[in-house]
Amino acid sequence: MSFSSSSLAQCIRRLIPVFSLLCAATFVGFSYSAVSATPTTDVTTGLVAYWNFNNASAIGQSTTGGTPLIAENGAQHTANGKFGGGLLLNGNSQMLSSATGTIDNLPIGNSSYTQSVWFKPAALGEGGFIGWGNYNWGDHQVNALRMFGGNGGFRHYWWGNDLDSNVSLSTGTWYHVASTFDGTTRKLYLNGELLVSDSPGGRHNVTAEKFAIGRTCDWCNEFFNGVLDDVAIYNVALSASSIAALAITSPTSTTTTTTTTTTTVPPTTTTTVAPVLEIVVTAPVATVAAPIGQIAIPTVGSTAPVIARNTSTTTIVSPTTTAVARVENADKPTPPSIGVAAPGEAAVIVGNESVSATVERIDNQLTVTAGKLSATVGGMNEDGGNTALDDDGNVRLKSGDVVRIKLAGFDPGSTAEAWLFSTPQLMGSAKVGPDGIMVGNFAIPENVPQGSHRLAIVAPVDGKPATLAVGIKVGESVTGTSVTVWLIVLPIVLAMGGALLLPAVIRRRRHEG
Repeated sequence: MSFSSSSLAQCIRRLIPVFSLLCAATFVGFSYSAVSATPTTDVTTGLVAYWNFNNASAIGQSTTGGTPLIAENGAQHTANGKFGGGLLLNGNSQMLSSATGTIDNLPIGNSSYTQSVWFKPAALGEGGFIGWGNYNWGDHQVNALRMFGGNGGFRHYWWGNDLDSNVSLSTGTWYHVASTFDGTTRKLYLNGELLVSDSPGGRHNVTAEKFAIGRTCDWCNEFFNGVLDDVAIYNVALSASSIAALAITSPTSTTTTTTTTTTTVPPTTTTTVAPVLEIVVTAPVATVAAPIGQIAIPTVGSTAPVIARNTSTTTIVSPTTTAVARVENADKPTPPSIGVAAPGEAAVIVGNESVSATVERIDNQLTVTAGKLSATVGGMNEDGGNTALDDDGNVRLKSGDVVRIKLAGFDPGSTAEAWLFSTPQLMGSAKVGPDGIMVGNFAIPENVPQGSHRLAIVAPVDGKPATLAVGIKVGESVTGTSVTVWLIVLPIVLAMGGALLLPAVIRRRRHEG
């Protein structure tokens, strides 16, 4: 049986709506898989008080208002704070205190709170950062935060039921420390990373008295020796991502429109931070064996053994981590020369020579090993877990995402820089600690074009300039699952459409015949 041209045209016209519906459904399916909400991080909600110490003539004035604190026994302003001015204390009797013993809106009773402090210790020990409550009678009557132990660990201080963390700190180094309590769980953070947490139980009953900055217990000689900056109190327990944000920026007063600028992004009018990308760089240990079942991906023809990163969960931060210093009004820096690295690959240059590198995928992260360096790169969600690599096994980011970089094995006291290529942009820099370790958080600049890019870490190794570049992707992607589903569904739908329409066309042709 043959079709006339008119019958064929009618058949085609009948199929047009089906194809239109399929195209629309396909577009919707791809659009749905490509769009995802970008969580934001708020560092202003719940802000009760914030001292940036930038005003030398009113060093005790909180930017949120209220009665200024009193500088006691020579506590003074210094121009050498973390982000401008700071509070210089001698560790003996100096502090900021309230004439009434309290300030407005302090979290008391069993209510939630967050304490956030930048500090550079001149001496270690039992120095207090901030606190209030009754240190004299009974347990569970204090909200305080201080150093603890001879090497400068931390105590989330309740008086009689405390949360301690033992870490090694160095004098003359800036750190960010924060404590939170949500009514059930206490947490301690260092440089944006969780140190330790617990659920203490019992009824917490804090009073609004004996408030001080630079001292905790009023009769225990717990005075801080060094410089404090950006001291903040919240009446909420900030999330892990908010604490990570505070490790790179300052809370902005809720009563002003002043914007805080950081080196991690160009000047902006927002204080929200998207999910964190974590980059961990560690020196390899020759006695650690490569994990079983991992696929090594040589990027420059390397046959060097891969050093595995311990992938077990830990709550202890590297002891001599430092946070990134903001650079304001700096001259435009000269971009470094780095190796070529496609997404999912790495290129390492020490001096003028390329160093063989190997890449593995471990626990949704990229692990790079090259000579005496290894690096782990992976996204971190708001809960502190790893975000999945994309379907090609690449790290994928968006503008505004935060990059956490940990370095080890670089020259102590040197400056480590974080760059984003292809168009070179300096995201920030930080000092490597005396033990060769540095931790810093940097932000992916706004308006970065979608596509392939390279994250580059620049720091000296054994006196030679070194760069470690890792290829990443920037921008949303369509998930492979959606593509696979449509590749399967589309032919089936077309076949079903043909099966439904062709019998009707044949019957019509017979009727017309």
